[in-house]
Amino acid sequence: NIVNGWWREEFEMFGTEGWLERSEDRYVRMDEYMEVLVRLWTRDGSDFTGRFYRLVDGRLPSTPVTRPHPPIYTASMSPLGRASVARLGDHWFATPRTPTLTYADFDQILGEIAEEIDATRALAAQEGRTLGYGLAAHVHCCASQDEADAYVAELQRYGGDGVMNRFIARASIYGLIGTPELIAERLRRYQTAGI
Repeated sequence: NIVNGWWREEFEMFGTEGWLERSEDRYVRMDEYMEVLVRLWTRDGSDFTGRFYRLVDGRLPSTPVTRPHPPIYTASMSPLGRASVARLGDHWFATPRTPTLTYADFDQILGEIAEEIDATRALAAQEGRTLGYGLAAHVHCCASQDEADAYVAELQRYGGDGVMNRFIARASIYGLIGTPELIAERLRRYQTAGI
């Protein structure tokens, strides 16, 4: 799962000097990183020169068991990131465009995700490729919708306590919170949309 870096504190926490202020630079680095991975996994003796990475006669002592290489997952909504996914990725985690939506806005979320999948599918087709699509979603199955709503309220409170908690709590927006019947019906609708 390739992430270009969105949380500066995480870079600093691990002591790297790798934080780049401009998101465009982070996407260029992500693209090059994916290119290097694919080259190492699939071509022995490969050379590559980019802005952030350089390979000279690059090779690995062994090759991956998964063919042609392990699948690459990412979730970028940036045009640069999506172009990288279309060219080198294998699976894209879909996200609705509107950041203020909640799990109660399921129909709008589903519509936006379907549109985003169609747009990403078109980018991949331009590269002669097809991708898989997924969600980075919480699934919380309850006996009643009231119980599920209480769970989401607790998760949202948790999300108010820091950047990473907010990121984790956001995974509830996909609407897979409720009774078994509701969740199954929504999963079928996501599948129809391309997930």
